[in-house]
Amino acid sequence: MWIIALLLASPLAAQPEGRESRVVDRIFRRVNGKVITLSEIQERAAVQAAGRQQDIEQVVQQVIVDKLQLQDADKQGIQVSQEHIDWYIDNQVRQKHGGDATKLLQALSANGVSLLDFRERSEEDIQRELYFRKQGVRPAQNVGLIRPRSRFDFDVTVTELRRYFRDHAGELSEPTQVRWTAIILPIASFESLDEARSVIWGLRNQLRQFGLVALRSRIEAELGKGTVLEFPMQPVKELLPEELKKLAVELPNGEWSEPIETEDEIQIYFPTERIAGRPMTFAEAQPMIRTLLTTQKQNQVQAQVRNELLDEASVQAPDEFRRPATSRR
Repeated sequence: MWIIALLLASPLAAQPEGRESRVVDRIFRRVNGKVITLSEIQERAAVQAAGRQQDIEQVVQQVIVDKLQLQDADKQGIQVSQEHIDWYIDNQVRQKHGGDATKLLQALSANGVSLLDFRERSEEDIQRELYFRKQGVRPAQNVGLIRPRSRFDFDVTVTELRRYFRDHAGELSEPTQVRWTAIILPIASFESLDEARSVIWGLRNQLRQFGLVALRSRIEAELGKGTVLEFPMQPVKELLPEELKKLAVELPNGEWSEPIETEDEIQIYFPTERIAGRPMTFAEAQPMIRTLLTTQKQNQVQAQVRNELLDEASVQAPDEFRRPATSRR
């Protein structure tokens, strides 16, 4: 593929400046004799953290499982062809870098990753994807070249569908819909946040007493700072911010909400119309139930395969494989 050729020809494809072809690293675990390095754990922890506290033991466990899956894939003869790798990298360039191979190389270089390392990681990603598909626990969406037959059966029977519908009938309904009127005051229009709060609370009390029709002209003319917005009917589950979803369910008809403060505005909401979701029939709910039960079966199988791999694995920590053997006399 032309993108792959361009990548290989680029001077950025060389090892990042200051890096050796292989950085000396510390062995963190041995999994069936294969090494997991400390840098692998650190890289995975950095990727998965994403602004939240990360349990390092969970990271270690996931890296171990990844290694076991790749080893099991090798045993099952799941191979990654050069065509797979070229297709995968070409797809990465098109989807994440607008088709500009130089941007990919620049991103790799900025993170101290060589093109060789990237190709090796891509090969592992592809092999793991093909492995998951053979287990039947992931749809064919990332590596679109082959789809091995699953060794598991995820068919959902009509009996299972009807049982779920019977047990969860009260939860299966079309989404509740609501039409809102909102009054929005920009905080910057007032001398202070406290003044804006005082105005919005006073306005809310008058609205509850006199109604929007009587006060609309004051809001838009006399007040000169507020905006009255009419929102169309929409499903509650699509409402943003999240506070609106709660209000849509809990706020009584004919009642104005308490003020909601954002970074720039203070808002109050009034549900002008609310339509409760109609209970679904079995025919309407069936596709949703089938998807849910199929996902549950896939998750169960994924956990089963994971546990089987861990039960059969030999995982050693550094103190275990560095401990000197005791002599027998």
